[in-house]
Amino acid sequence: MHLLQLIQLLGLTARSPVMLDARQAVEFSNYVGCAQDCLQSNAEKTNCLSYSTVKEQSACLCVDSSFITASAQCIYTSCAYAIFEDSAYTIISNCQTTGTPSTFTLQEILNAGEAGMCLIMSSGSRS
Repeated sequence: MHLLQLIQLLGLTARSPVMLDARQAVEFSNYVGCAQDCLQSNAEKTNCLSYSTVKEQSACLCVDSSFITASAQCIYTSCAYAIFEDSAYTIISNCQTTGTPSTFTLQEILNAGEAGMCLIMSSGSRS
């Protein structure tokens, strides 16, 4: 899922909620391409996409700690650090804009991404 899709899922746009049908896909277009894939794939693993409006989906994703943690770890390990940091800021900003603050602080998102890299490195070093 693209970062813009995440923002739209998180209801982080100034637009009114849009009713979705089965053919419409939530977009994370306000995120850099590398992060969009992480956000989209992790959003698809939640129950949040079952909601009928972008605002409801966004509100759900903003408080879904598994989604935020998995997305942060994916972006951290798949993208440049500057993209990861920008994405963390965007998640916080988008959630605030929709009136559903993230359950994570900016620092907690940054820590979650970095912790994911530590887990990968430690499991890769085991025999």
